[in-house]
Amino acid sequence: MLKEQLQYAVRPTAERDIPSIQSFIDRVLHADPKAELAIEPVSVETLQGWIEKGHSIVATLPDNGDIIGHQAVDQWPESGWYEVRTALGDPEYRGQGVNTDLKKYVIKEILESDPDAVISAFTHPESSSRGILKNLDFEEIPMEDVPEEFFELCNPARCVKATSVDCGCKVFVLKKP
Repeated sequence: MLKEQLQYAVRPTAERDIPSIQSFIDRVLHADPKAELAIEPVSVETLQGWIEKGHSIVATLPDNGDIIGHQAVDQWPESGWYEVRTALGDPEYRGQGVNTDLKKYVIKEILESDPDAVISAFTHPESSSRGILKNLDFEEIPMEDVPEEFFELCNPARCVKATSVDCGCKVFVLKKP
């Protein structure tokens, strides 16, 4: 028997979504402790900043509007590189394309507004997105090619920049056509 295709909408986040996103993040982290290792804490101020820049999107169910996925983008101030942040997906709907569709949406939006953009993704060892990134035509780059500002996200006790020991983090950049 074929599995029914999941129906959902991907749209920009609105300020009214902030409480729902925070509740969603808490619920996902509670259901999947591994996810906590792969994401940075998200404050209301951070969400508001992403929303103001158009750098936050959600996937919602059509019948009730429940959020089943969230994706954000940051632009690093020194390098100007865009970073596709860790997408969070509701564990109940994993494997149904939500994370991929969220990434496709933000990539399209970035390239429409900045065709010369360098789009990157910093992944912790616990990340489940590496395969998705490769399928979306991202390629891993050597850590020595990564702008220094990216390492602000790292745990100094295990960061390769601080310890010279591979910490398992990887950075991917979208290939240019």
